[in-house]
Amino acid sequence: MKKIILCLLIVGFTFAADLPLSSEKKELLNLQRKQILKEYHKNKNIWISPFKLSGSIYENIDISKDKSQTRNVALSWSQDIFRSAGIFHIINKAKALNQYSLLVVDLKEAAYLKNIYTLKTKIQRDKLLQKQSELTLKNNEIDLFIITQKFKVGSADISELNRANITIANAKTEIILLRNTLLNTEFELKKYIGKNSIEDIPLIDFVLINKEIYIKKNLELLQYYAKNKDNLFNSKIIQSSFHPKLTFNFSYGYTANKEDTYPINDSNGNNYYYGLTFSLPLDINKDSTINASKLVYLQSKISITDKKMELIQKYNKYFQTIIDLKEKAMIAKDTSTRYFDLKKFTFNQVKAGFKSSYELESLQNSVKIQKLEIKIQNLNILIEKISLYFDIRH
Repeated sequence: MKKIILCLLIVGFTFAADLPLSSEKKELLNLQRKQILKEYHKNKNIWISPFKLSGSIYENIDISKDKSQTRNVALSWSQDIFRSAGIFHIINKAKALNQYSLLVVDLKEAAYLKNIYTLKTKIQRDKLLQKQSELTLKNNEIDLFIITQKFKVGSADISELNRANITIANAKTEIILLRNTLLNTEFELKKYIGKNSIEDIPLIDFVLINKEIYIKKNLELLQYYAKNKDNLFNSKIIQSSFHPKLTFNFSYGYTANKEDTYPINDSNGNNYYYGLTFSLPLDINKDSTINASKLVYLQSKISITDKKMELIQKYNKYFQTIIDLKEKAMIAKDTSTRYFDLKKFTFNQVKAGFKSSYELESLQNSVKIQKLEIKIQNLNILIEKISLYFDIRH
């Protein structure tokens, strides 16, 4: 069973991986990921100090008209080689921040895909609702015809006739509203897919994610974990900044002197130095600064537990909604069966001359309405499954 579920997950996400997005949104997501990668390489190497190159030319003219010129070029480097594990924490923080930033983009992409497949499913559902409303209108028109005939012979009063007319007006209004809803849904979908065709988006029967996988691979929760790591290493970096530090210092310089004196006195030379510097910062705010960073870390740690509880409740809500929708589909199936039995009975009654063809037509429409209702509820179930599916990492 687990293998079947896994295969369905892979098949389902193969379609999602095709990214039926507009080319602009695809490019934006791509550029955001590239930017994050560049930021990661910068952040993980931020502890490496740059070389500093400087040069200067000085010219001195004194009262006696003598001139002197000094040219200087220098190269220096000061690099921390020990920060009480602070360097490793900087690298680990860069990894955690990179993971967090990528998850931000993943969540955005997942939201796009969730909206695309949800809107696509709603379009299919609303088309069925429109067909269902048209069949309901036909039945209302049959009812109006029968009530009108009864009214003419005095077996129905005006209130029944008025109610039948109002019912038809409401049914026609419902069709107009559904048509407008369908247009708005298509408009919303085009925002995400751009020039791509709505018809080219497949209607996928996404699997229902189980609760364990939903919590374990939830994108939001993974983001919370990444943020927690980022806060942890940031706290360690702050702590290490108050510990002993060892720095390697190096400098190389070249100086050239030229004097317009007699005899001419030109001189030049190289100079360099290197050494180690040991330092230990003493800060009155040390404990407050460290404790503040620890509290930020603890908050993010508690947030993970809190988020898990929220996600469990969210999953339970969706799961219960799916159960309720399945029950509605079963009710529609049972109702369809009853209407079908009545239709067979009425068909024989029509042949025998005891029932009118209008009654048979109404029952036929009622069977179709209930069959459409089953499909509509299945699409509503799919919408709930889509929401859960794109909440997790695949």
